[in-house]
Amino acid sequence: MTRFDFSAINIFETEQSFLTNACVGKNCIHDMQTYAEGYLKSAQILADHVIKPEKMSDRDILVHPILYSVRHAIELSIKHVLIELNDKANVKTDINLIIGHCLKPLWELFKQQASFDRRLVKFIEEIDPLVLHIDSADSEGQDFRYPTNINGDKTYDGRMTVDLAAVRNFIHPLRIKVMFLFDLTEKIISERIVGAYTDKFNREELEQLSKDLPDIESWRTPAFKEVKSRWISKYKISNRAFSGAVDFIKKHREFSGNIGNEHALFSLDGDLLKSLAKEKHRIRKKEKSYTFLQYNRLALETYNKFCEKLSASDVAELQAIYYLGSSSELSEWYENGFELRNSEVSDSNIKKEFEHIFSKIDFVKGMINGLNKIGMISLASELKQYEYEGKTGIEIIDLTL
Repeated sequence: MTRFDFSAINIFETEQSFLTNACVGKNCIHDMQTYAEGYLKSAQILADHVIKPEKMSDRDILVHPILYSVRHAIELSIKHVLIELNDKANVKTDINLIIGHCLKPLWELFKQQASFDRRLVKFIEEIDPLVLHIDSADSEGQDFRYPTNINGDKTYDGRMTVDLAAVRNFIHPLRIKVMFLFDLTEKIISERIVGAYTDKFNREELEQLSKDLPDIESWRTPAFKEVKSRWISKYKISNRAFSGAVDFIKKHREFSGNIGNEHALFSLDGDLLKSLAKEKHRIRKKEKSYTFLQYNRLALETYNKFCEKLSASDVAELQAIYYLGSSSELSEWYENGFELRNSEVSDSNIKKEFEHIFSKIDFVKGMINGLNKIGMISLASELKQYEYEGKTGIEIIDLTL
């Protein structure tokens, strides 16, 4: 048998190929979320392994790593969310309360801190039975790690087996739920940074209310009263809380569009935008594909055609609308996006900046998406007639020839 030299080991240096390296420390971003994801993923891989008939002999030695990984992932997930909400969403938590490994007190703290948002409450309700079951099996995070407890007593006294098929079956749904929790946490943080919430409603609920309400001109009709009665009953809120949500919607650029109360653009004229969309549709319809150089040339020709009507602020707003419509950013960032681009586009570079945005293949589609996102629903609807439905294509040419 070949003798292995353990004295030469250094796990932090590459032995053969960088392809086997895993990033740690300053070389990547690790936090409790990535650790939780890692423990859950490893639990799933091990559970998939031991469930195979030919791997039966591994079950008794891998059961504890599997269960510990699941439990630790749950613990880290809760701690991660509590820290994120505390640091970034002003949902203050005494961080000292999350020290240690006792799961049930941590879970109860999470329930208390998450009560401000119904989406978090729903998540908790869905996995509460599993968390409590895991806690009943190992309340302090020791039994899955050691064969005896601190008193010297054998762990799992009175229990005989663990159904690893049952464990395997819930790990995948648990991973989906935990990843949903991480995404939801980021969403909540974004919403609270931009102030897109009221005391009783989160952003998604306010958006839904804006869609349930009739047009603002019909608010004195029974239709408005019906929506009000239904929402007050469903969410058990006061008239004042409902009125606060309605006032929020009226002032909100995106949501007010759903009640027929559209806010004007900052600089760009709607008729000018329709003319540009019409011109882009004409260009797209004329040829199935263009080279990049041709698209740039046509963009410059379009600028020369409309330059007397276009201001630097108009071009900045074209860019703000397009990039908002082409991204996952919340509509609340629209004003900041416009202000930033308005500071960058000037009379000296307006032609270049217009060429950049108008030459986008999906210029009209991006404008439609952006307009819908900022509540300019009527204008977006008018632009639909200029959205090119044919095959998208740009011919790639070798400029070195």
